Amino acid sequence: MVGQLCKNNQASFFESFNRMLLPVFQPLLGEGIPEGLTLPAMCIIDDVVEYCGPHSQAYVSWFYPAVVRLCASEAVELRHSAAFGVRYI
Repeated sequence: MVGQLCKNNQASFFESFNRMLLPVFQPLLGEGIPEGLTLPAMCIIDDVVEYCGPHSQAYVSWFYPAVVRLCASEAVELRHSAAFGVRYI
């Protein structure tokens, strides 16, 4: 649902996401978080970065290190999602 909101509203959704949802999803990309929580968070932030364009460049400082670390994950789905995020940074 968040991905669809990003796709439909693009940059106009960005401010709402930052205010209400980023504080929930950003910590889930931290080290030691179970894959079952990290993967959905990564997919959602991938959508924001993909559809919100230049606004999402504000995420590079914290998103890039998480993406690089998760590209080395043993979990295939998590590696795939992280690699997807790299192309939009």
